[in-house]
Amino acid sequence: MSTEHLATIPTDDELFEYLVGHLRRSAIAWHLEDSEFRPDLLDAGFVASLSAFSAVGGRELLDKLIDTLFDALRRLNAMPRSDEIWVGTNGRPTLFKLRDHVAVVLGANPGDPLALWTQIALSIVHGSSNFGAKPFRRLHHEGVDDVRWPILAALVTELNSAPTGNELVELLDRTERRDEARVFLATFADCPDPWVRQWRDDVDAALVAD
Repeated sequence: MSTEHLATIPTDDELFEYLVGHLRRSAIAWHLEDSEFRPDLLDAGFVASLSAFSAVGGRELLDKLIDTLFDALRRLNAMPRSDEIWVGTNGRPTLFKLRDHVAVVLGANPGDPLALWTQIALSIVHGSSNFGAKPFRRLHHEGVDDVRWPILAALVTELNSAPTGNELVELLDRTERRDEARVFLATFADCPDPWVRQWRDDVDAALVAD
């Protein structure tokens, strides 16, 4: 469902259809069935690394991002159309409007987990070089994070966009989770993809360096 065909106050089913339609053309399109992802037009090694990402836990992360965006859209959709968030808009709850809504939510409650996860999800699905280090740090402060998520977010961001290793190591250091991260990274040992293994080795080496 396109933005143009989205009702002003859509049902949950319509909202989810709109979301999935957008994601089929996003940086995580390869994760979805019937998407516009064309592996035949891409480097075979890159496609193999995407599959390996799913095998080391990435599929669970991407499903979490989709659930996050759906929940965030539902919360936005529940806002009265008289609210200031809708001023100057067509009143439809879209991914574009989520950024403004998230900013408002975090202005009132800087530790709101859904808003923080929405920032992370939007960065990843739009192919940003930002894997969400700042919101992950805040989630850690709030006690609602899991060391797997920033590692996997950094990995998929490096696959899609730009190097993330140094920023990831800094995040893990600041949140005092080097040892915990190394335990999770050890689960990549049997990954068949050489690129993913090398990324794991580089991050692990940085985590043990003085």
